[in-house]
Amino acid sequence: ELGEEFITGARTITEADIVNFAGLSGDWSATHTNDVYGKSTIYGSRIAYGNVTFIVSTGLLAQTLMFEGTTVALLDMQISYQEPVRFEDTIYCKFIPVGAQTPALSTASSSSRLICSGLYFLMLRRL
Repeated sequence: ELGEEFITGARTITEADIVNFAGLSGDWSATHTNDVYGKSTIYGSRIAYGNVTFIVSTGLLAQTLMFEGTTVALLDMQISYQEPVRFEDTIYCKFIPVGAQTPALSTASSSSRLICSGLYFLMLRRL
């Protein structure tokens, strides 16, 4: 239903998530993988990659099964990050269908900090 808000389950971002993403992507940036360096940054600790937040958010959305059997492709997305995700943060998503093929998505932590928000543009199959 257009305009109706849905909330996904939650998931904790772990050390394993970061190490696996670094290995897969080849991006071993110290901000995410070096504890000593992370403590010297404006964040005061290592933080998760923005892409990890996006990927986990996509997985949380998929677990709702709301798009199961209807989504053909992700055509485009717009994402804005407001806050970093820290190790052991638990995140969840709120999404609102704002158009026939466009859910608006926001990701928040269990402490209700808004982490990121955006739009997904999907190609959907007619049933």
